Amino acid sequence: MAFEKRTLAAWVLALGLVMGLGRPAAGGVAVSPLKQEISLKPGEEGKVSLALAFNNRLPTDGPEKMTLAVMDVLATEEGSLVFGEPGLSKVSASKWVTLGAGEVTLDPGESRALECRIAVPETAAPGEYYAAVMVTLARPGVTEKGVAVQYRIASGIFVTVLGRTFPKEARIARCELIWPQAGAAHPATQPDAPAGDAPPPIVPAVQVMLENTGQARFDGSGKVTVLDEQRRIVLVSPMATRRPCIFAGDSRLFETPLAKALPAGKYTLRVEMDYESAWAKARQDMYVTILPEQAALLAQLRQGQGAGKALVEATPDTLASVVPAGATRSLAVTLKNVSDGEVTCTAGVAGSSGPGVAVRPEQFTISKGGKKTVEVRVESDAGTAADGGRLSALINVEASQEGGGHTELSIPVDIQQKMER
Repeated sequence: MAFEKRTLAAWVLALGLVMGLGRPAAGGVAVSPLKQEISLKPGEEGKVSLALAFNNRLPTDGPEKMTLAVMDVLATEEGSLVFGEPGLSKVSASKWVTLGAGEVTLDPGESRALECRIAVPETAAPGEYYAAVMVTLARPGVTEKGVAVQYRIASGIFVTVLGRTFPKEARIARCELIWPQAGAAHPATQPDAPAGDAPPPIVPAVQVMLENTGQARFDGSGKVTVLDEQRRIVLVSPMATRRPCIFAGDSRLFETPLAKALPAGKYTLRVEMDYESAWAKARQDMYVTILPEQAALLAQLRQGQGAGKALVEATPDTLASVVPAGATRSLAVTLKNVSDGEVTCTAGVAGSSGPGVAVRPEQFTISKGGKKTVEVRVESDAGTAADGGRLSALINVEASQEGGGHTELSIPVDIQQKMER
């Protein structure tokens, strides 16, 4: 894969790619730590140490030979990692790293420490720089089907050249709603949005490209809030990415499925991305129109998702009370997370026969096995009540989970308004 137009990427060195594809008689080579950091001044030298170990699996295993090399690591915008020769990245530290050995042979059960010397040039500008030590087994493996496999594992070295503190800065470089038809952005998306490198989604998805415009790395995260024409929140969904850590000059693709059956109409997609800055977040609004055929597609997809297991349960399943005219009452419904992970929820009021029903909080998360109490606040007003002094409404709760899980609950509210005499 070519390195041109690639930027130094986020680091999850579960990169530890000792790709266990089945060499029948081979043990495992371990490298630790998988990431370490060191801070040095321009012209200063320092050292880090790697621990290599050969954990043999069979008594017949013999010595294991491995080669070591310092490399650059780069990534696509989707987060796939690519390794290359030193110096290809603008923030490369690989030419500053000298290994204590280029080859190491370990006997079964043996471990050894390897020293790496880091010399920062006098001319190095303050900032963050990166390299990887790649450990490659000299003897290739073979899968059960006879395919040759090369086993590698990497350890990352982060070098901070001291001199000044850089603020964390970012911007949303691209934001669009992608529909699955032929992988092309639908006309309902923002005009003139450039096409991405990601494969087309199998369900409609919001894609956001977050660009690190500063000189300090950060972990990116975010969410998209969908509002209807009345500015009511109809969906809140977290953005997901393969590698949240974004280095200086890097860009990362975030995505979330549009996992709700939205009726045809106009919507605002409010994107908010967090880049660990104490001052601000990156925000952008996108205005889209859901056409009737697209609404039908969403309904069809949602119906297919509905066969899955519920994410949350509500207690009670109906709210009822008697409230004097002009008075206010607070009712409560408890939501329990019955899924196998954290869920993100949105609560709102629909179908109210009067203006006096509200819920809070409207957006929240519930940890695995956790509970959350939602307050339903009712203001009784006989002058606006319908159905002979009764006020009714539906409390809609939507729960979503990374990976596409989705649950919708509707909790009826029935309020008898009592006239005071």
